Amino acid sequence: QLLEQQQRAIEQQQLLEQQQRAMEQQRLLEQQRLAEQQQLLEQQQRAIEQQQQLEQQQSAMEQHQVEQQQRRMQQQLQYQQQQQQMQEHHQQPPPPSFEGPPTPQPP
Repeated sequence: QLLEQQQRAIEQQQLLEQQQRAMEQQRLLEQQRLAEQQQLLEQQQRAIEQQQQLEQQQSAMEQHQVEQQQRRMQQQLQYQQQQQQMQEHHQQPPPPSFEGPPTPQPP
Protein backbone atom coordinates (compact mmCIF):
# COMPACT_ATOMS: atom_id res chain seq x y z
CA GLN A 1 0.00 0.00 0.00
CA LEU A 2 2.82 2.36 0.78
CA LEU A 3 4.39 1.53 -2.53
CA GLU A 4 1.13 2.33 -4.34
CA GLN A 5 0.87 5.66 -2.56
CA GLN A 6 4.44 6.52 -3.54
CA GLN A 7 3.72 5.44 -7.11
CA ARG A 8 0.63 7.64 -7.24
CA ALA A 9 2.54 10.54 -5.74
CA ILE A 10 5.26 10.15 -8.35
CA GLU A 11 2.70 10.01 -11.16
CA GLN A 12 0.99 13.08 -9.83
CA GLN A 13 4.34 14.84 -9.64
CA GLN A 14 5.04 13.91 -13.25
CA LEU A 15 1.58 15.10 -14.29
CA LEU A 16 2.17 18.42 -12.56
CA GLU A 17 5.52 18.81 -14.27
CA GLN A 18 3.98 18.03 -17.65
CA GLN A 19 1.24 20.58 -17.03
CA GLN A 20 3.79 23.17 -16.01
CA ARG A 21 5.86 22.52 -19.11
CA ALA A 22 2.75 22.80 -21.26
CA MET A 23 1.84 26.10 -19.61
CA GLU A 24 5.42 27.35 -20.09
CA GLN A 25 5.27 26.45 -23.77
CA GLN A 26 1.88 28.11 -24.06
CA ARG A 27 3.31 31.28 -22.54
CA LEU A 28 6.30 31.20 -24.88
CA LEU A 29 3.99 30.81 -27.87
CA GLU A 30 1.87 33.68 -26.61
CA GLN A 31 4.97 35.88 -26.24
CA GLN A 32 6.11 34.94 -29.73
CA ARG A 33 2.72 35.79 -31.19
CA LEU A 34 2.70 39.10 -29.38
CA ALA A 35 6.19 39.90 -30.66
CA GLU A 36 5.12 39.07 -34.21
CA GLN A 37 2.02 41.22 -33.88
CA GLN A 38 4.19 44.03 -32.56
CA GLN A 39 6.49 43.71 -35.57
CA LEU A 40 3.54 43.70 -37.93
CA LEU A 41 2.15 46.81 -36.29
CA GLU A 42 5.50 48.56 -36.59
CA GLN A 43 5.76 47.59 -40.24
CA GLN A 44 2.27 48.93 -40.88
CA GLN A 45 3.17 52.12 -39.05
CA ARG A 46 6.28 52.54 -41.19
CA ALA A 47 4.29 51.85 -44.34
CA ILE A 48 1.73 54.47 -43.32
CA GLU A 49 4.47 57.01 -42.61
CA GLN A 50 6.08 56.31 -45.99
CA GLN A 51 2.69 56.71 -47.63
CA GLN A 52 2.23 60.07 -45.90
CA GLN A 53 5.70 61.21 -46.95
CA LEU A 54 4.96 60.19 -50.52
CA GLU A 55 1.68 62.11 -50.45
CA GLN A 56 3.43 65.17 -49.04
CA GLN A 57 6.06 64.97 -51.77
CA GLN A 58 3.32 64.51 -54.34
CA SER A 59 1.40 67.56 -53.15
CA ALA A 60 4.62 69.57 -52.96
CA MET A 61 5.38 68.61 -56.56
CA GLU A 62 1.84 69.44 -57.63
CA GLN A 63 2.08 72.76 -55.82
CA HIS A 64 5.33 73.45 -57.66
CA GLN A 65 3.74 72.54 -60.99
CA VAL A 66 0.76 74.79 -60.27
CA GLU A 67 3.07 77.66 -59.38
CA GLN A 68 5.09 77.09 -62.54
CA GLN A 69 1.92 77.03 -64.59
CA GLN A 70 0.70 80.24 -62.98
CA ARG A 71 4.05 81.88 -63.65
CA ARG A 72 3.94 80.77 -67.27
CA MET A 73 0.41 82.08 -67.68
CA GLN A 74 1.43 85.37 -66.11
CA GLN A 75 4.41 85.67 -68.43
CA GLN A 76 2.19 84.88 -71.39
CA LEU A 77 -0.30 87.48 -70.23
CA GLN A 78 2.42 90.11 -69.79
CA TYR A 79 3.74 89.27 -73.24
CA GLN A 80 0.26 89.61 -74.76
CA GLN A 81 -0.24 92.91 -72.96
CA GLN A 82 3.09 94.18 -74.27
CA GLN A 83 2.16 93.10 -77.79
CA GLN A 84 -1.20 94.85 -77.43
CA GLN A 85 0.40 98.03 -76.13
CA MET A 86 2.88 98.01 -79.00
CA GLN A 87 0.04 97.55 -81.51
CA GLU A 88 -1.92 100.35 -79.88
CA HIS A 89 1.09 102.59 -80.11
CA HIS A 90 1.35 101.78 -83.79
CA GLN A 91 -2.35 102.42 -84.31
CA GLN A 92 -2.14 105.85 -82.73
CA PRO A 93 -2.08 108.58 -85.39
CA PRO A 94 1.32 110.15 -85.80
CA PRO A 95 1.72 113.34 -83.82
CA PRO A 96 0.73 116.37 -85.89
CA SER A 97 3.72 117.97 -87.55
CA PHE A 98 4.31 121.70 -87.39
CA GLU A 99 3.54 122.10 -91.05
CA GLY A 100 -0.15 122.52 -90.36
CA PRO A 101 -2.79 120.18 -91.78
CA PRO A 102 -1.52 117.73 -94.39
CA THR A 103 -2.06 118.98 -97.94
CA PRO A 104 -4.86 117.05 -99.63
CA GLN A 105 -3.50 114.97 -102.46
CA PRO A 106 -5.11 115.51 -105.81
CA PRO A 107 -7.21 112.58 -106.91
